[in-house]
Amino acid sequence: MKRNSILYFVLGALSLGACSDGHFAGQVTTEGAGSKLELSANITSVLTPSATFSAGDTIAITTSYYDQSSLNRFYRTGDGKSFVSTNGKDTYVKGNGYLSAYFPAVGNDGVEPVITLATLDQHAKTDYLFARTPITRTEGNLSLTFRHALGRLAVSIKTAPEEYIHRVVLNGFYHNATVDPYTWAITLTDAPEAYVLDGTDITSFSLDLIPQTVEKDAVIPAELTLIGDIRSYTVALGTLPVASDEIVTATVDITTDEATVSFSGYGMTWTNYEDKFANGISFTTDSIAWRQHQ
Repeated sequence: MKRNSILYFVLGALSLGACSDGHFAGQVTTEGAGSKLELSANITSVLTPSATFSAGDTIAITTSYYDQSSLNRFYRTGDGKSFVSTNGKDTYVKGNGYLSAYFPAVGNDGVEPVITLATLDQHAKTDYLFARTPITRTEGNLSLTFRHALGRLAVSIKTAPEEYIHRVVLNGFYHNATVDPYTWAITLTDAPEAYVLDGTDITSFSLDLIPQTVEKDAVIPAELTLIGDIRSYTVALGTLPVASDEIVTATVDITTDEATVSFSGYGMTWTNYEDKFANGISFTTDSIAWRQHQ
């Protein structure tokens, strides 16, 4: 892998019930077993545009019809493109639906994995990507396209010439979650925690976050606090959605007593949360709340 600590997901859900002949390492080869799985994969990601698979990388695949023969099965690439089973036994597509996969493989081949997300420590987090591909019983030749599963908030700060920001505190976001390997359902866990960044003259920072929407009326709303040498400033961000493999850029201008926050992302730009969200993302408008602390 050309990028460290990257975990990739290709996800989906199958409506087919478990086959009676399905068992670990028991992919049947008789008539009626379905189509033999032939896998190739690539990475297409906004957050990690240069990431590619390398020889020796191992992914794990899962179908959500709870068939042990296709649960967390390990597949390895020799050329960075095509993948084959690590135990030499093939997997067969036994019905119509979707297939999930992730990288790097964790746990044991054929055993349901435990997958958790943690983003508070940005240096220790695993960068996730995901995609979704349909499967049918009559077609086992699949090409998987991986995308990033986390979203990114990138913030730039404009200050007056005499002001230097030495601490940033971002509140309101969950930083821990669990993932269902069959459906890619993300369950946020614990409580929102503050992300703190210290420096001498902070003019920008970026933060990779678990997909979520922080509501404007949440108990702990999305707020950005900037602590400067002269003053400290707090900006309420309103309802702020974070989507997988999308970057939202916020430009905070505190050069005057009336701060402005301009956003770009999801293929659009907006200021002070005008109602301009698309792509089916739940979004409500809210004015920027501004407080300046002497």
